Amino acid sequence: MKKKRSAKANPRRVQDADIAIGDRIRSRRNLIEISQEELGDALKVSFQQIQKNEKGANRISSGRLLQLADALQCGVTDLIGESGNGLMKSTPFSRYTASKEGVAIINTTASIPPPSPGETFLSIDTGYLRTETAILILPDWRL
Repeated sequence: MKKKRSAKANPRRVQDADIAIGDRIRSRRNLIEISQEELGDALKVSFQQIQKNEKGANRISSGRLLQLADALQCGVTDLIGESGNGLMKSTPFSRYTASKEGVAIINTTASIPPPSPGETFLSIDTGYLRTETAILILPDWRL
């Protein structure tokens, strides 16, 4: 009879922290609007390696993390993040903000000038009235 092998935890296995750091790398890269290929060229690695780093498929050494921070024009702590309890996890929100769509929404929202006092309600109300008016004007297609 064959002996069963006990399952050992692989210390080199990708962890939640690797995925979270990858999300931050992708987010920063999208924010400064450079491609994976351009980042790879700056680090003298292939774009596939950058892709693996962003997905968290490969663990990133401390030396490579310093190079990434330099190429992305940010600090290492911006890529590592801060975690008071020692647990870093990738969340749906962090994954969305790392996407091109998330970065576009954040940049667009940040470029909207602040409203003057009393203008916010009027803008929301005006938009609502326009929407209501458009709905009332639409023809009835059930005829």
